Amino acid sequence: MEIKEIIKNKKFKNVAVTILEILVVAGIIFGGLMFARSKVSQEADKAAKNNVKDVKEQETKENEKADKYYIEVNQRKNIVIIYQYSKDEKSREQIKAFQSCVGKEVPRGTFKTGRKYTWLDIYQGWHKYNTELGNGVWIQSAVYKDKNDYSLSKASYNSLGKSKAEGKSILLSAKDAAWIYEHCKEGTKVSVIKGRKNDELSVSPEAKVSTYKYCGWDPTDPDKNNPYLKIKNGAVVKGLSTITTERGQEPDYLGNIIALNKKGKVITNRLKYNTIDYSTAGTYKVNYSYKAKDGIRYKISQKIKVQDTTPPKVTTGKSLYTLEVDSDSTDVLNTEKTVKAIVDMVKADVRTDESVKDIQVYTLEKEQFRVDEKAAVVIKAEDLYGNIGSHQVMCEFKVKEEETTLPKGAIEAKKHKKKTKPKTFEEDTTEKKSNRKTSE
Repeated sequence: MEIKEIIKNKKFKNVAVTILEILVVAGIIFGGLMFARSKVSQEADKAAKNNVKDVKEQETKENEKADKYYIEVNQRKNIVIIYQYSKDEKSREQIKAFQSCVGKEVPRGTFKTGRKYTWLDIYQGWHKYNTELGNGVWIQSAVYKDKNDYSLSKASYNSLGKSKAEGKSILLSAKDAAWIYEHCKEGTKVSVIKGRKNDELSVSPEAKVSTYKYCGWDPTDPDKNNPYLKIKNGAVVKGLSTITTERGQEPDYLGNIIALNKKGKVITNRLKYNTIDYSTAGTYKVNYSYKAKDGIRYKISQKIKVQDTTPPKVTTGKSLYTLEVDSDSTDVLNTEKTVKAIVDMVKADVRTDESVKDIQVYTLEKEQFRVDEKAAVVIKAEDLYGNIGSHQVMCEFKVKEEETTLPKGAIEAKKHKKKTKPKTFEEDTTEKKSNRKTSE
């Protein structure tokens, strides 16, 4: 049988159709199975991801609990104790103790940590790594003379653990203040207690690190620029690459530098260096050098930036100025002419303690002037470095007194009236006798 005849055969056609239907059904079933398998895989992956997420969230919560601290300030012992809670928060243990100086005005009680500032000017000086406890109480570093890392007050630093601080400060070394600043989250509980002399500590505070002469850094400061972290025998090291000073103020040439000989002895004061003109703003280079007896030469350089950040001091001859006006009418007072008169009067009396490039005077209530009220006048002066100083005075208004008018004849009589001296007793008697003889 030929192929054409086979194809035309009815039985063959039926078999072919049946096979085709079987293949279609098989394809549908296979596709359905693959889709179901894919769906199951997606759900499995999703469930796995959720499980990982749940595990991570649980770990995070546990870590948060593990990092939860409690701070106790013992006034009697001048010690700040750090406790860490267990994961279930049912117990806590001492993990650190810091030598401190507790301020005389720090109240006892319970606080919570709040705002944080790297630098803060409060209670007789600047401080680093500041953590607020509320009610004006701060945990912070020892005192700095100004906002410079190399301006530490060594008297304040050396008093840690020994005496009381001023105000509401709880002073610590830079290292310890930085630890609280970085590790204790906002809301950490802090208790200030009176304490007793025989209070026992599970952890003793670290011994105080001594400072080198001339260097103005806190030796414990974790700042990467701290020269105490770079020192080595037989070398000169510096902290910041550029230090600053205010115009007109001599810079601390040695405060940012530590020099040690091969035996570890401080030789910073033996360095010779060029001085700069600190009366003029700008950036200057200072070179330091010293040749020891053993032939070793020590040298280093640093930049000093002289800047002017101090606003000019603005003063006036008096604090209250009086402007005479023609009328007490508000229509007369509240005019540009009146404002200009006030500005000119005050501006003519402004004084500054340095050269300035601009002085502005303006009133705060130029549309509400009243004869029976005083108006505020503000003066602002900008110096050559962009600093702005301000001052405020008051201005009052006084209506001019009107001159009394007289008739024209009375005015002329008044002008030509001669002044006569009072007569003496002898002149009066002689005149009376002369008048008597004439009448006779």
